[in-house]
Amino acid sequence: TLLYFHGGGWVEGDRISRFLGLLPYLEKDWCVVNVDYRLLDETHLIGSLNDCIDAINWVKENASTYKFDVNKIYLSGESAGGHLALLAGMIETTKVNGVEIHKRESEIQGIINWYGITEMETAIAFWDDSSYTKEILNKWTGDERQYLKTTSPINHITANTPPILSIHGDEDINVRVEQATSLHTALEAQGVKNKLLQVSGKKHGNFSAIELTA
Repeated sequence: TLLYFHGGGWVEGDRISRFLGLLPYLEKDWCVVNVDYRLLDETHLIGSLNDCIDAINWVKENASTYKFDVNKIYLSGESAGGHLALLAGMIETTKVNGVEIHKRESEIQGIINWYGITEMETAIAFWDDSSYTKEILNKWTGDERQYLKTTSPINHITANTPPILSIHGDEDINVRVEQATSLHTALEAQGVKNKLLQVSGKKHGNFSAIELTA
């Protein structure tokens, strides 16, 4: 069972726009749940994360109806969706600045991270866009440093972290490849099974059909 979270910088995008990219999973007889979550005009990143965790819990609650295999749940997404897939599959924190983080009721067997953000403060510094930073922080009323620390997947590596496959173009100018290499290094240091696939000469998701299926 695959849950997929769309990208769009947490400010745009929806599940319908990613449908065609999920057809290969359906052709291999996977169950696929294509997820929408609230964007930053409605909530903060913890709210978006909670929507993603709720989707995981929905799969467990509706397993008998839709024949979901809850013993083999995988998460995936691209860019902001990759960030949320990582966070939803890794986080064990229950609260930040008094805001509840929902409890994930199923184990995750693996995460497929397509050029997702792993370190929020580093990413924000690289983007250097005050209006976009304001959008990221606008709905949050607590400590901003703690918020960014909590919403950075790299800070949630534990012995329970599921295997992670990261795919990232080495010329990505939207989410630098260092976001992936830093995560890979940290996972290696903790002995977490993972693989980083850097796609030579590629930017933010402009992969060919061959590269997507290699």
